[in-house]
Amino acid sequence: MTGAMGAEAVRVRPAVAADEAAVRDCAEAAYAQYVAAIGRKPAPMVADFAGQIAEGMVQVAEGADGTVLGFIVFFPRGEHMFLENVAVADAAAGQGIGRALIGFCEAEARRLGLASVQLYTNEKMAANLSIYPHLGYAETGRRTEDGFNRVYFEKRVGQGRRKGVAECSRPRVDFVETGSSGGRMSASSDKPVRWVLWGGLGCSGLIVTAECAYAVALILGFAAAAAPGAPIGEPYFTIMEGLILLMMPAPVGLAVAVHATCAPRRRPFALAAIVFAAMLATVTSSVHAVILALGRESALADMPYLLSFEWPSVVYALDVLAWDVFFGFFAVCLGASFERGGPSGWLRWVLIASGVLAFAGLWGAVIGDMRFRNIGILGYVAGFTVAAAGLAVHFRRCLLRAA
Repeated sequence: MTGAMGAEAVRVRPAVAADEAAVRDCAEAAYAQYVAAIGRKPAPMVADFAGQIAEGMVQVAEGADGTVLGFIVFFPRGEHMFLENVAVADAAAGQGIGRALIGFCEAEARRLGLASVQLYTNEKMAANLSIYPHLGYAETGRRTEDGFNRVYFEKRVGQGRRKGVAECSRPRVDFVETGSSGGRMSASSDKPVRWVLWGGLGCSGLIVTAECAYAVALILGFAAAAAPGAPIGEPYFTIMEGLILLMMPAPVGLAVAVHATCAPRRRPFALAAIVFAAMLATVTSSVHAVILALGRESALADMPYLLSFEWPSVVYALDVLAWDVFFGFFAVCLGASFERGGPSGWLRWVLIASGVLAFAGLWGAVIGDMRFRNIGILGYVAGFTVAAAGLAVHFRRCLLRAA
């Protein structure tokens, strides 16, 4: 985005844990020039961005390519909105991003019925001391806090808090147009994103419930088997088949919800996870529906190479393709959709480990000993259940931030 190109849509959205590094880099670049004058790092350079993001206080300006162009930290305080921090990336300087972010904060204050926006800046930041008055802010006082000499500003934006507006109200997802004119906003509801998050939460719960029931049926089926390595008998086999069919749409819903919440640079991985989840669901649903419908037909009893779950057979090969290959890629790609750090960073490694275990289960088909496939079962039963529970917490956290 360049000024010469005119106005271009820039999305302002709530920051997620994956944005912490970009937000911190932006703050470091924006405030490093003041370290020598102040004699220490300014407060915005050492802020607890992880905590502020988790509390829903941070909004980021995101370019068309998903790059974080700037951020702003604000939250309601009594009858006022307190603007604690705003910074723009060097590459986006002079394009109206900062002005647009401040305008976004002011619009949120008006939406919540707050009386004013309050902020402070360090007295050594001469540029800020001249910018804020141009934006309509009046100086209200100067004082020393935590060793910093701060100048306070305030801008009236409304008549005061509307009855019933809570302190924890969170901003909406909007789009900001920036260009030579500075910035203006047009409201854009984040209801579709919330529906996706609710869907992801529901899919997580379905997977945890179905996987736990599947694990119980699997253990009981192994215990009741005629001999070690023998096929699982009834009624456990039918129960497991039904649980698999019930669960199949859920991985797709999980991947869609992760795509909606992950960092922009991670979205290609989430998109790949959606594709592999769809392939997993299609093959698995087809195979197990056929097994349930035709598995007991006497006319097919003499053709075990078609519908038997004894290796080798057609349905067994398709099942291996679905769970040891498609699930493996799905889990690895879904894990790669998360950053290494942050509250949900551990999900990355659980999902990747689940995928690797699924790939390891292929060894059973290669050597013709399907007992080795139990390694894969650890991935898509045990590992994926833990991951689904963690994803439920992740989606719940995102919903609370968006509420």
